Amino acid sequence: MASSAWLKSGKIVRVRCDIQPGPLGEELVTINAEPTVLSGFIKKNLVEKQGPAAYLHGKVLSLTPKAVSVRFPASFFTAASGIASVARDWAERNMEPG
Repeated sequence: MASSAWLKSGKIVRVRCDIQPGPLGEELVTINAEPTVLSGFIKKNLVEKQGPAAYLHGKVLSLTPKAVSVRFPASFFTAASGIASVARDWAERNMEPG
């Protein structure tokens, strides 16, 4: 995105993710948030699919000059609560309004 002025606390965002079939009707999602890799399970109906692309929606909880904290409706292996902190520059390049 050219401008990240929309990236604010409380906003819904979407980020591209990789998906694979998971257990019990869930998807295994992976977000490569350089250098962090987030992986976990999410219900299939919470993954947005557009052709071969898949997106996960989340809510921005907080922003600092260096990081963005987002709550995703997933249980990540490193963050069971679904809250992930990613580098702000990565978020500005890879997240878009949801």
